Formats: sequence, C-alpha cells, structure tokens
Amino acid sequence: MCARMYRERPGKVYTKRRPKTQRAVFASPKSRINFIEYRGNKCELCPYSIKEILNIHHIKERKNGGTDEEYNLIVVCPNCHAEIHKGLKTIGAML
Repeated sequence: MCARMYRERPGKVYTKRRPKTQRAVFASPKSRINFIEYRGNKCELCPYSIKEILNIHHIKERKNGGTDEEYNLIVVCPNCHAEIHKGLKTIGAML
C-alpha cells in the first residue's frame, strides 16, 4: 500500500502552512524573552512571575483571523493558559 494513503484521512480538513516568508511570532527564545520583559515579566492575569515558563497567547487565534500584532498577544502562566483554552477563564473580563 502507498504511504500517502495513511497520511491523508477522509474527512480531515488540511490547512496550508504559513508561507516561508512569514516567520513565527517569536522564532527565537531571545525575542520571546524580550517580549515578556517588555510586558512586565509576569502573567497578565495573575501574579505569577517565573519568566522562563511564561507563555505568549493570541487573544484572537490566528486560525480565526487573528494577527501577530502586539495588541493581540498576552503573556500568561501555564495555568492561566490552560484555563483560557478550556474556557474556564476569559481574557476580556480580566483586561
């Protein structure tokens, strides 16, 4: 059997990747740390402040038309990040 048959699943919607000319928001760890420092070295939803494990979250997801602009990003700790994705926390009420 062809290996391609196993990669393509019926009913699965495949999305195109970003063009190679576009880079990820924070392609290097240095740029990620710089953004976190710029935002105050702490989670923007709680007082957590260990910057090595803070995450950068898109307020409006890129797949839904969000951008990588600064106004669409928020710095959150792993706990708040998980709660946002599970729907337990909303960003609009916190900011």
